[in-house]
Amino acid sequence: MEFQINDSRPARRRCLRCGKDFSSRGPGNRICHPCRKINNRLGFIPESVMQKLRGTKRRNGFPMDPEQI
Repeated sequence: MEFQINDSRPARRRCLRCGKDFSSRGPGNRICHPCRKINNRLGFIPESVMQKLRGTKRRNGFPMDPEQI
């Protein structure tokens, strides 16, 4: 006998941003409404800006060559 977990229904889920439980509309809804409002206020940040904020990529503490990325 094979069991499948149907995770496509509304359920109580833990918010990925704040960690509080909330009523989710489905598996694609993993951030609660208050946190979603905060994220929307922050706006879109281009990937080029995010790369500068993150800094140099490292592997085992050493900077990676751009060719390895």
